[in-house]
Amino acid sequence: WLRLMASATLGTIGGVGMWSFQVVLPAVQAEFGLVRADATLPYTATMAGFAVGCVVMGWLADRFGVLVPVMVGAVCIALGYGTASLAANLWQLTLAYGLLIGFGTSASFAPLVADISHWFDKRRGIAVAIAASGNYLAGAIWPSIIQIMKAFDLKRGDVKNFVIEKGFDGLKGLAAAAKEKNVGIVELLNEA
Repeated sequence: WLRLMASATLGTIGGVGMWSFQVVLPAVQAEFGLVRADATLPYTATMAGFAVGCVVMGWLADRFGVLVPVMVGAVCIALGYGTASLAANLWQLTLAYGLLIGFGTSASFAPLVADISHWFDKRRGIAVAIAASGNYLAGAIWPSIIQIMKAFDLKRGDVKNFVIEKGFDGLKGLAAAAKEKNVGIVELLNEA
């Protein structure tokens, strides 16, 4: 069960690649002066990279175990976001999202789900479902986190400093203010 919780957690963390672009889409559209249809090209590339990556990462998991694809995926995601932050045009951003972020994100899905299926004889169905749900929990968690980062205008290395300086007291304060106004945290940040 501990391995299952670790798989779901890794799926939630690694799933950022599938769920981050939607939040920054308006900024990408404005930054590059694009219509919405053109600005979504990096997300399309992300999903294509995810599809291809699931096959490759599944093969790596079969051959070397689950740790290798997870490590490869983590490196790809980190390189992808670093590269995306330096993109000077839509094509560079699209390549960063497709080749690195989408491909890397796949390591937090297929290999983890396949691996967990080998650890359960009884309750295998629910174990696989829990492992797979990490990816979908990412969709519930990461957009809000990224929205908060945007609201505080956090970029690149600022996140570590923000967490250290503001800590959880800032988040507790946000939650208290949102509760007092009877709105969600994201709505409160949008008011600011």
